[in-house]
Amino acid sequence: MQTTVGAILGTTFVVLAASTSAAFAKPGVITREAFACTSWAGAYVYTLASLTEQGAKANKNCPIRLSAGTKVEILETDENNYVMVFVDGRKWWIDGGRVK
Repeated sequence: MQTTVGAILGTTFVVLAASTSAAFAKPGVITREAFACTSWAGAYVYTLASLTEQGAKANKNCPIRLSAGTKVEILETDENNYVMVFVDGRKWWIDGGRVK
């Protein structure tokens, strides 16, 4: 019985946390194609790699590409101009210059 109650309470917490994050989000749109990264550090490394002659490539830290016109929910912006967005039920970090 306790396992079932714990599972229900855990599920309820996850749903509330996700809806609370989305409640404080503001709508945004991707203005230029951007790779979405799983962490701030991944987005930073991707940006540094994009400045090299070889350029940056998709990898395990930045696995998906968001095309221009994709609607997102902006959750957070940091002082280095990286933005945490909510897309299709997941949080991603992208370059703030690519979202409006």
